[in-house]
Amino acid sequence: MDSPATASVAARRPVEIRDLDVILKTVERCNIACKYCYFFFGGDTSYEQHPPYISRDTLQAVANFLKVGVTDLAIPRLKINFHGGEPMMQIVTCD
Repeated sequence: MDSPATASVAARRPVEIRDLDVILKTVERCNIACKYCYFFFGGDTSYEQHPPYISRDTLQAVANFLKVGVTDLAIPRLKINFHGGEPMMQIVTCD
């Protein structure tokens, strides 16, 4: 059993984070239309009030936030899961 002093040090130590999984919703209007989808087929039309795709500014802000976070917290592995339809079928334009 740990001594009270050892237990006190362990309680103050930050939790080590080895993996960070992020779900990034890139589209507001999914291009798959699954029948079980609660969002599009549940009567909620609030998605119509939002931009259809994530903006470049938002995407850059998310990337910067994650970069700072994994660096500051020394997180060795970051996994980004794209959500919102089939992200690889999205039309991307380059300026």
